[in-house]
Amino acid sequence: MDKQNRINGIYIPLKVGDIIYTGRFKNKKTTVKTIGVDEYGMPTINGKRALTFRILPSTPPKSSK
Repeated sequence: MDKQNRINGIYIPLKVGDIIYTGRFKNKKTTVKTIGVDEYGMPTINGKRALTFRILPSTPPKSSK
């Protein structure tokens, strides 16, 4: 585990350059540019709360036709 991915005891399996889903319905693709901490000690990604996102799957799901 990278020390960069662990913030205040919370492990975030991301690195700069990864793509995640953000937005109200978690359907907008966003590239991770910065990983930091806000004034309350909570992790942030690109300056926004980090605990509300979806990680893009490494392989696309197979269709069940």
